[in-house]
Amino acid sequence: MQEDLLRIENLSLRREGRDILRQVSLSIHPGTVHGLLGPNGSGKSSLAYTLMGCHGYGPDAGQIYFAGQDVTALPIDERAWLGITLAWQEPARFEGLTVRDYLMPSYIVEMARQAVASLPGVRQVTVELLDEPWAPPGQGYGWD
Repeated sequence: MQEDLLRIENLSLRREGRDILRQVSLSIHPGTVHGLLGPNGSGKSSLAYTLMGCHGYGPDAGQIYFAGQDVTALPIDERAWLGITLAWQEPARFEGLTVRDYLMPSYIVEMARQAVASLPGVRQVTVELLDEPWAPPGQGYGWD
């Protein structure tokens, strides 16, 4: 039997005195694609925010498992490192910035993290991003 990539068991969420999610359970297997449809206010976004671990969306009951690991109590950044993220129907647009240039910094950081992690004796890799302004293509990052 194939292990679930994502498993939700009896997930409940209450916000501002209203039950938003009531004992939601589902399983998603690796390599499958699913859609979540429903009318406005039915809890689609709240479910996504709860899965991601967004502030104010901690479940009142239930468990969330990702790749066999209980992530219910993990903070948003640790969930992101595991691969849990949100994608929007309308992605943010930056005038003149290509998708390639938008994604390249993340790619470079991940490649560097993997390279350092593969060195003998390295047990943990922490990545810190500098608070320096982003340089447009052609001004120093070498991926043009």
